[in-house]
Amino acid sequence: MIPVYILSGLLGLILLLLFSNVTLKISFYDDFKVAVGFWFLNFKVYPEKPQKQKPKEVKKVTTEKPKSKLKQLIEKNGLKDTLSTIFNTFKIILNSLNKIASHIRIRRLKLYVTAASGDPALTGVEYGALCAVVFPFIKFLQDFVKLNERGADVSVKSDFLADKPKFELRTVIKLRVIYILKFGISALIQLVKENIVKLNEEPKTNAVQNGGQEKENVG
Repeated sequence: MIPVYILSGLLGLILLLLFSNVTLKISFYDDFKVAVGFWFLNFKVYPEKPQKQKPKEVKKVTTEKPKSKLKQLIEKNGLKDTLSTIFNTFKIILNSLNKIASHIRIRRLKLYVTAASGDPALTGVEYGALCAVVFPFIKFLQDFVKLNERGADVSVKSDFLADKPKFELRTVIKLRVIYILKFGISALIQLVKENIVKLNEEPKTNAVQNGGQEKENVG
């Protein structure tokens, strides 16, 4: 009976692992942050932890914090173009995962966008442009993945008194291990098939080339 108990325990453990969730946490606020979680374990993917360096002598002390890459991108390209780039990247990733996209669950989605420019007329125009970017993307998520409506909080508004726009995105995405393995195995099989086709085509190509050379030599 002991071997039966051991096998049952192993089988139960395997099933538990397969149906456990891998959690992806993405945050755009002051900067871009990504973390991956599995059970009680959390791994910070981006940004990487800075390596400890020996302190150097500082002549001048500055109290201003350096601007994050996200804020620099918004100042350079504008909030609308920055959001379009971020959302298009999400679409490309999800489209590449189309075989398991229906199993991807977005448990939490916090998206707050505020249009502001210092010019009321321009702010109104930017507000309309931001709505045209944000809400089609939300519709895409609703059609493509499982979006928890209760956990979704999306807001696009305009602030005619502020000078700079604001943007905040926080989301938690979950996917079971079994579907990740399924995608990995199918991708591996597809890769093997493509390599086999290439290997089969090479002898035919070489044979055609050799045949053409023989005809030239006879001629």
